[in-house]
Amino acid sequence: MAAGADQAALTRRGALAASACAVALAGGAPRAWAVEAPRERLLLDEGWRFQKDDPPGASGLSYDVRPQVKTSEDGKAADARPQEAEAVRADGQRVLKPWILPTANPFIGDPAKRHQRPAGDPGGEVPFVQPAYDDSRWQAVTLPHDWAIEGPWLTTGPYGGMGRLPSWGVGWYRRKLDIPVRDRGRSIFLDVDGPCPTLPSG
Repeated sequence: MAAGADQAALTRRGALAASACAVALAGGAPRAWAVEAPRERLLLDEGWRFQKDDPPGASGLSYDVRPQVKTSEDGKAADARPQEAEAVRADGQRVLKPWILPTANPFIGDPAKRHQRPAGDPGGEVPFVQPAYDDSRWQAVTLPHDWAIEGPWLTTGPYGGMGRLPSWGVGWYRRKLDIPVRDRGRSIFLDVDGPCPTLPSG
C-alpha cells in the first residue's frame, strides 16, 4: 500500500509539474484561451463613385514635373527609338513624389537609400478628400473601371495609340469604408490591384 501511495503521489506531482510547465509556456497565470480571429479578405469592387478631372482650384497634385507635350507622334512604329530625354526643372512646383516614394521603404534593404517623408499633407485641403463631401452626383461605378472606353471616339488629330479613345487625364474615385470598433488593434491593408496608373488618396 505504501509503495502504491508513493507511486500515486509521484504521478500527481508529475501531473502538477506538467501543468506548471504548460502555464509557464503560456506566459503566466492560467487563463481562458483566446480564439484569434481568422484573416479576412474582402472584395471592394462595388460601391465606388467616379469623377473626371480635378476640382476647381486644385493644384500641386501631380506626381512629378513632366516635359510639356508639344507634338503627338502616335503614328510612330512600335519599335521606334525613343527621343532623347528632356531635362525639366521643378522651379518650386509642389509635386507628390516626395510623399509617395517613402511607401517603398519596406522593400529597400539599405537604410541609407530609403526616402524621408516630408512634413505636411499635400492635397488634404481638396474638397474631394473630405469625409463629409457629397459625392451623390458622381457616377456610380463598379471596378475595374475604364473611363476611356466610354468615349467619345476621337475623330480628329493624330491620337490613335489607344484605339482613338481619350485615355489621358485625371480621374477621382471615392468609396466609404465602414471599419467597426471590434477591429481596433487589427492590421488592415488596402490592396489596389492593377492601377493604370492610379495614385490612391484619402
